[in-house]
Amino acid sequence: MKTKKTFWSRQHAIGFSIGILTTLLAIPLIAFILHEFRGDILIWRELRFFPSTQARVLSLATIPNLLWFHIFLKKEQYWFGSGIIYASVLNLVTVIVLKYFM
Repeated sequence: MKTKKTFWSRQHAIGFSIGILTTLLAIPLIAFILHEFRGDILIWRELRFFPSTQARVLSLATIPNLLWFHIFLKKEQYWFGSGIIYASVLNLVTVIVLKYFM
């Protein structure tokens, strides 16, 4: 019997949500790290007004998604991992738009 392959399922949506939430939680952490360790005092103002700084912080905030992807691959839950990849691709598109078109 053939199994139906779907592009989007509930597991994809859960993985996508985890990826987006992880990125949103990592943005203030990355900004704080840039503020403390690089001495970048104006990072909070730049994060609000400059798209290139927003793109830099968003691209760094996507890195924790690799941890989730690795965990889901180890547990052989490939649908959740696919959702994480979809969230990372959405972040990639957002970074490209912020960096080159704004």
